[in-house]
Amino acid sequence: MLLDERQHMQHPRMKRVALLALLLIAMLIGVAGIRAALVRSHQLDVAPVARIAIDEQAVARLSRAGQFRTVTYPDGRRVDHDAFVEWLASAYPRVSPRKRHGST
Repeated sequence: MLLDERQHMQHPRMKRVALLALLLIAMLIGVAGIRAALVRSHQLDVAPVARIAIDEQAVARLSRAGQFRTVTYPDGRRVDHDAFVEWLASAYPRVSPRKRHGST
């Protein structure tokens, strides 16, 4: 009989705790909803930026540069590195990578 009484006493307590938890969650949702509804935009009105001219050749060079596989692996093997260096020298002759390393 003692065990039955204990279970009977815990049931209302659990019910109160669950109701309190639900009430707190509902209050948090309510406060968050009210605060969200009261927020006003702080977006500034700005003039649109003028369009700039894009050099299509520069876009093509950048696209080509991104196609080379220039990964260096732990064993020292470099994929497409030499082809990339050659392409850099032909695409940008005044800024050759060889000149940056001191050899002319």
